[in-house]
Amino acid sequence: MAPFLLERRWGYRPTVIGLLMLPRPLSFALAARLGGAHDPQHGAQRVAVSGILVFAGAMVVAGIGAERRWLPVFLAGAALSGAGSGYIRATVANAVTRAAGDENLGIAGGSLNMLQQIGAALGITVLTALMGDSVSGGRFLALHLLAAGLALVAAGLAARIGRVPPASPGGPDAPAQP
Repeated sequence: MAPFLLERRWGYRPTVIGLLMLPRPLSFALAARLGGAHDPQHGAQRVAVSGILVFAGAMVVAGIGAERRWLPVFLAGAALSGAGSGYIRATVANAVTRAAGDENLGIAGGSLNMLQQIGAALGITVLTALMGDSVSGGRFLALHLLAAGLALVAAGLAARIGRVPPASPGGPDAPAQP
């Protein structure tokens, strides 16, 4: 959505758009390292919820920047969204692999990668369809607020990490494995 926004609201060409988008992946990479270090110190639940809340706030900031045509505010929101997304990446991978156990590690890793790709493609597709060919700042703000709302739902789900024990392989009535 951001490249469309930069082209439609500010009139930038692809090369400039690419350069303006650099803060997001850079902040993602830096925050991923930080999140990976914080996971064992603070726990998956705290790291995941914190990162998702940063992302939700970033969507509000970016939406306001888009609506008001304040490029530095929009770019700050984009950078914060990268930081929030990156911060949780290692934690999510660790939580999934811990929950799966050694015997299902490959399936868990593959499923996580697949679901991340499907989620990104679905999100981009839906938001692009909702955006249409709009140049309206209000439309961009509304879509960013939608993304923030969905992130808050995700934060609520992430708050359950570690609270729900994994199901036993044989179902709820199966005897415990030694």
